[in-house]
Amino acid sequence: QITMFTSSLFINQAIWIRTLLAGLITGLIAMLIPEVMGTGYDTVNHVLFAEIGLAGVIVLSIAKLLATSTAIGLGIPAGLIGPTLFIGAVAGSAFGLLAADFAPGIAGAGFYAMLGMAAMMAATLQAPLAALIYLLELTSNQAVILPGMTAVITASLVTRVVFGKSSIYRHLMLARGLDYRNTPMSKALRRIGVASVMQRDVVQLSRKINKREAENILKQEPRWILLNDPEQANNCLLPATDMARYLNDLDPTQPHIDSHEFDLIMIPAKRLDTVAIPIIATLQEAHEIMQSNDCEILYVTGAHGNAKKRIYGIITREHIDSSYQF
Repeated sequence: QITMFTSSLFINQAIWIRTLLAGLITGLIAMLIPEVMGTGYDTVNHVLFAEIGLAGVIVLSIAKLLATSTAIGLGIPAGLIGPTLFIGAVAGSAFGLLAADFAPGIAGAGFYAMLGMAAMMAATLQAPLAALIYLLELTSNQAVILPGMTAVITASLVTRVVFGKSSIYRHLMLARGLDYRNTPMSKALRRIGVASVMQRDVVQLSRKINKREAENILKQEPRWILLNDPEQANNCLLPATDMARYLNDLDPTQPHIDSHEFDLIMIPAKRLDTVAIPIIATLQEAHEIMQSNDCEILYVTGAHGNAKKRIYGIITREHIDSSYQF
C-alpha cells in the first residue's frame, strides 16, 4: 500500500525530484538504522542465527519496509528480491521470538525467519512455487516442505483473496500507465482506437420528450438513443426502433397528440446500461471498462474540456470481437 500510494502521489513529478526524495528518505532512516542500506544479507545471516533480539527485528522490519516501499514507489530502479527476503526474515524472526515466550518448546527464531522469507517472497511476487523451491534450496532439508507450503500458500491467498492484490510488478506497471499483458488479443486491441470502429448513428436525449420532437429525431435515422437522466448515476441506451414502435402504438385520435409528452424511461423498451469512454481510448481500454462495469456497450465522448459533453458514437462488445478476429 505504501508503494502504490507513493507511486500515485509522485507519478507526474520529474525523475530528479523523485530520486532526490527517495535518497533523502532512505538516508534519514539509515542515519538511525544503517542496516536498511543495500540488500542486507549480512543482517539476514544474523537473523537466521537468532543473534538479534525481538525489539531489534521489529525495528528493522518497519524501517526496511518503509525505506523499500517509498524508494520503489518513487521509481528508483532497485531490486525487490533482496529487500523482500530481508523483510520476510526479520518479520518471521519477530514472530518466532514472540511465539517462544508463550510456547518455549517450539522451533527457533531462525526457522521462522526462513519461513518468513519464503512467505514474503510468495506474497510480494505472487510466485508461491518459486518461493517454495527457494526455501528448499536454502535449507537442503525436505522436512521444511510441509511448513513451507503452509506459509507460502497462506501468504499468497491472503494477499490475493483478502487484500485483492497481485504481483507488485504488475501493480507498478499499471500505476505508471504500462500494460503488462502481451497476449495476441491484447496486442491487437491496443493498436486499434475506438474512433475507428464506433457506430456514429446515436443521439442524446433527455428522458422527457413529446411526440413531435421524437418524430423529428427519428427522421435522422439514429440506431441508438442515449438517455441523459440527472437522477440516475449512469446513463442508458435504448434502440431507436423501440421508441418508433411506441409512437406507432399511440392513438392518433387523442387530442393534442403531437404535444403529448412521454417518459423514455417508462416506455416499453430495451434499455442497456452504459458507461462513457473517451474517443482517444483503445479497444483494449474499452474491453477493460466493459469487464469492470459488467456492460456490453459504451458511448464515446470527447477527451478534454467541453468536448466531454459531446457524444460521438457507441461501441459494443461485438465491435471488439470483430476487430480482434479481423
